[in-house]
Amino acid sequence: MTIRTNSGIQAGSLYRDRNFVVVRVHSTDMDRGTVTYSPVGQEWAITTAMIIFQSRFIRFEL
Repeated sequence: MTIRTNSGIQAGSLYRDRNFVVVRVHSTDMDRGTVTYSPVGQEWAITTAMIIFQSRFIRFEL
């Protein structure tokens, strides 16, 4: 399931960084301005500011 937010970040979608590390976005919190994601294949999650996420990751399509 893909959920689009006003920030353009989509929960359930894949993104990659400049080192080609692929992550899956689990959720976004517009009130706090955060994104929760995890590297593909990992069980742990990271929560970071949306502005940081947007500066480091781009949308990735398989």
